[in-house]
Amino acid sequence: MERITKRESAATTFTKRSFGLHSKVAQLCLLNGAQIAVLATPPSANSNVSFFSFGHSSVDSIVTAFLKGERPAVREEIDDHEEDLGIC
Repeated sequence: MERITKRESAATTFTKRSFGLHSKVAQLCLLNGAQIAVLATPPSANSNVSFFSFGHSSVDSIVTAFLKGERPAVREEIDDHEEDLGIC
C-alpha cells in the first residue's frame, strides 16, 4: 500500500472509499445494534466540506458520550420496520 501523492487522485479515492465505509458502518448498526460515529476529513484543500460525518443514531450523542467516557444512550425502536441502509 502506498500513499497517493496526486491531490485529484487522493480526493477521488477518498470519496469512493468513504461511501463504502459508510455502507459497512450502516450494516453494522442494523445487524448488531451498534452505535457508531465516523468523522473523516477530506484530503483536498479545494473541498467545500471541512469533514464528513456519519452516525447512528446521532453523531452528536455518540461523540458526546465518548468524550465524557460514557456509553451512548440505547436507542429505542419505535416500530418494527426495517431501516434503509442508506438512511442510517
